[in-house]
Amino acid sequence: MNKKTKLFGLQKEIELKRQNERNRRRDIKLKKETNSTRHSSYSGKRFLGLSPSKQPVWVKLSLDKNSKLLTMSTTHNLEILLYKDALLAQSRLSLKLNEKVNQFDLRIALKDTRRNEGGKVTKTTLNYIQKLIEVVDSKSYPAFVNNQPSKLFFQYVASCVYPGDSNLNTGITWVDVCTYWGLPSGEYFTMERFSKVDISEKNKNNYQYDAHVKDYLNNQSRLAK
Repeated sequence: MNKKTKLFGLQKEIELKRQNERNRRRDIKLKKETNSTRHSSYSGKRFLGLSPSKQPVWVKLSLDKNSKLLTMSTTHNLEILLYKDALLAQSRLSLKLNEKVNQFDLRIALKDTRRNEGGKVTKTTLNYIQKLIEVVDSKSYPAFVNNQPSKLFFQYVASCVYPGDSNLNTGITWVDVCTYWGLPSGEYFTMERFSKVDISEKNKNNYQYDAHVKDYLNNQSRLAK
């Protein structure tokens, strides 16, 4: 076999690999587009920690495909995670909104591994989440365009709370939503554009807590006397 024949064979092999890669990307794009049309909403939650009474604290998001209505909420006021005996998540745990919570996963998320694995919840994290919630509630520009979240703002929210399900057969990610659901592009901005938020336990008496937290705080007050 001469050099010319070897070169031709090599070029053919390279072109075949390129074609296979194009086909793979086309198939992935088709699956993502199909999955995006099947879903009517994008919903998820992130575990933030345990309240002093050891109740799981979550932040949730939901985006309706047709109305483009974006909502964010928390199961507790975030200040509760700053109180004594509260526990902050040390690593990230994000799930579909209705996905069953595995207690083992909660324990793993609370475990301090002494390694920076990403997703550790701090006061800064809580302040950022509260800022996102306030912007969602106010539908402030430029995060919202004609009362619809911009692609960039939805990226900020989803990346913080629930980046999505990357399963090619059934899942959908925030990237797919931005690509196929027709969110407005809007202008570029950072969250520093909005007012600073500082969560402080100084205002704890101004909030209504669930029954478990109320009982816990009352018990702590009695023990302190």
